Amino acid sequence: MKNNHFENHVENNDVYYYDEEHSFDLLMIEYVGEEKFEEWFESIEEKERTRTAFKEYFNISGEKMNEILGTTK
Repeated sequence: MKNNHFENHVENNDVYYYDEEHSFDLLMIEYVGEEKFEEWFESIEEKERTRTAFKEYFNISGEKMNEILGTTK
C-alpha cells in the first residue's frame, strides 16, 4: 500500500495526538478491499477522509465496525 492511512496523527505544539476519526486501521481497509478503499480515499478531499464518511460510503454500521476492529463498546 502506497499510503500509510492507518497511522494518522495530529500535530499540536510539537506533541502528537492519535486522531481516530481520521485514521484507518488496516482491518478496515482489508474489509472493503484495498483497491476500493484507495478509490474512495483518493476521490474525496482530505478533510472529508473520516471514519464517519468511510462507514457511510461503505454502508458499515457502528456495530459492524466494532466487529471488524474486534472491539466492543
